[in-house]
Amino acid sequence: MKGEALRWYVELDEDTQNDWKLLRRAILRQYPSRTQPSAPSSSLPTIPIPAAAATPPNPISTIQSTQASKAIYRIRLYFGATKSKFFLSTTADNPRVRLTNDDAKAFNVCWTPGKELRLIENGVETQRMIFMQWYFLREKDEKNSITTTDFAALVLSDSSENVPRLATYSGSTQIISWILDQDGWLQSYSNIDLTRYQNQFYTVPGGADGSNAQTCMPPGLDNWSINDNQVFKMKLEPV
Repeated sequence: MKGEALRWYVELDEDTQNDWKLLRRAILRQYPSRTQPSAPSSSLPTIPIPAAAATPPNPISTIQSTQASKAIYRIRLYFGATKSKFFLSTTADNPRVRLTNDDAKAFNVCWTPGKELRLIENGVETQRMIFMQWYFLREKDEKNSITTTDFAALVLSDSSENVPRLATYSGSTQIISWILDQDGWLQSYSNIDLTRYQNQFYTVPGGADGSNAQTCMPPGLDNWSINDNQVFKMKLEPV
């Protein structure tokens, strides 16, 4: 472009300059087809107009607002570094997060880095998320001092992010924010009494189909017999 055509282009708003569809429409308005009556060619600068081509689809505009736009995963459990046969799951009549050895029953999730895991249901990203519901157990040791072991049940919110209260759990409810470490393990942390703790996840020894998924903070499992619990780690597994 040169001369008046360049001046006309520079005076366009930035959105039009950066969007070919808007720019093409503006050009056609400013410089109608040569088959239409127009001013002499000496009075109008010539702007080469490329042949019309199919506009490439905008990947954002083609995604419905409720449609999942992130990768979809299952959550696979590992006992130590060994991949187990278990995934995280739930049932329609119980909000607690449980283990399943049937990958078809595992719930699907999408993940926002450093934030929450959201459930995918029927291919649609929902507002359902994994929460921890804490249960504060006060115990007396052999010296008669009172110690507190903090552990929590993993529960799913409903579609409005409401978390049903478990009858025997009187502690606070906390959403779980997740990160991936350099080896791909899912990690989460809790801030209690201004201290940041890494959560430890566990279930019944050896795992079992339908067993509950729990979490605790140190000293947590360090104070319990490892024979009474199965510690596990988790990775996201693409569906």
